[in-house]
Amino acid sequence: HLYERRINRTWVIGAKPSNPPGSSGVPNPKKGWSRVWIRPDIRMSDLKKERVTSPYHLICTALNIPGSTGPKLLDRKSDSFVIGPVFSGSALTRWKPTEDLPQIAGMSLARATTISAAAVSPNMGRVTSTTLSVLTTLFNLRLGWWVPNPRRATRLRRYAARLPGFLYWKEMFGHASHRDAFVYLSDGGHFENLGLYELLRRRCKYIIAVDGTGEPPDSNDMLNFGGLGLPLRLARIDFGVDVDIDLRPLMRDSKTGLVKSHLAVGRIRYPKSNGHGTGEHSDADSGILVLVKAGRVEGVTHPDIINYSRQVNDDFPHDTTADQQFDQAQFESYRQLDFTAGSMVTSFAGSAGLEVGRRFENLDRQYHRLRRKLDLA
Repeated sequence: HLYERRINRTWVIGAKPSNPPGSSGVPNPKKGWSRVWIRPDIRMSDLKKERVTSPYHLICTALNIPGSTGPKLLDRKSDSFVIGPVFSGSALTRWKPTEDLPQIAGMSLARATTISAAAVSPNMGRVTSTTLSVLTTLFNLRLGWWVPNPRRATRLRRYAARLPGFLYWKEMFGHASHRDAFVYLSDGGHFENLGLYELLRRRCKYIIAVDGTGEPPDSNDMLNFGGLGLPLRLARIDFGVDVDIDLRPLMRDSKTGLVKSHLAVGRIRYPKSNGHGTGEHSDADSGILVLVKAGRVEGVTHPDIINYSRQVNDDFPHDTTADQQFDQAQFESYRQLDFTAGSMVTSFAGSAGLEVGRRFENLDRQYHRLRRKLDLA
């Protein structure tokens, strides 16, 4: 609950633009904000009532199933579970209208986000271990959440779920299953960290993935790209999706620790009856993936970031999530670095007035131009 309040206070807010005296009467965010307030009242079911131009939220969590059996499940110990405004569930539990799941429909956006970021819990997907489950449960390190199963459970399982302490013991000994009356959700990163798996399941044409996955801070160590590699592997196994992407401009120089670009652009080739998409823009079975990853880019890094990374924090920009107490310099350094990365993406994409497809084509074209400039094409 503490975690939820912190997320709510920091990110789930409303803001009213100022309307300066003598202005045209149209509120202008660039002139400041007349009021900012916390919005704990926003529920998942409320999000479907927003304008059609608003983002459609898919809150990705990990469905913990160490107690389930099956060739793939024994290895993964988890599946992707989506909390959404209209439908919620997973492939194992089936999807159900969110309004038919009162505990999820009435869940606040802050709580859903907290579950999606519940990094410390007794059941943690593929890294679940019985010893760790017992210790974290006993010491109440339990950020995960039990929700009703969208899939109808047997009468015996529904009865067992009402017994005092039943879910507590299942959580402690890692026996949660997708067939239970209640299922145990935790950090989406316990399945995969980018939410990319669910977008590839939906065969999205254009995808922007922001990868904040921790990497080795030492510039002598190679980046492992685990945040991207895992969902692409899972999507290939489960959906037959192939993604062609050149990550060399994101590779770190072993001497300076600098990279050549904040982003990489790849082609998504979805399966069809006789193979895969060609990867061309005009192909209905193809798409574009833009990967944005934190890194200090040669020639465009601000002096304050250079100072912070060299004199204050050698791990920047790859601090682990164990660091939950950012000071002002750390927060501002990450904000400025990410602002610079976003600026590079928008400059590559071209004018905001262009149609979305054209902007992604520009991203692809500019990225290929960058590779040629770096002699990587």
